[in-house]
Amino acid sequence: MNGKDVIRAGALRFRAEEDRAPRLVAKGAGALAEQMIAVARESGTTVVEDPGLCAAVSELPVGKEVPENLYRVMAGLFALVYDLNQRNAG
Repeated sequence: MNGKDVIRAGALRFRAEEDRAPRLVAKGAGALAEQMIAVARESGTTVVEDPGLCAAVSELPVGKEVPENLYRVMAGLFALVYDLNQRNAG
């Protein structure tokens, strides 16, 4: 990482009974992003590194559902996380 790179993080949530689409529930850069990632890992939350996706969702205000143009990417992401969680559980 060079001096210009800043670590960014976004936290997504999807509750089928409440949400129509995944929702950005937190975001941060620098030390805050590092703390978010550390807390997520410590709590057993799956952390996925995808700089392009993070850049796209970091433009959203916290609390906003992801836009329709990201649905396909989100579906793939949540399928990956589900699969990883199933493998780790078994």
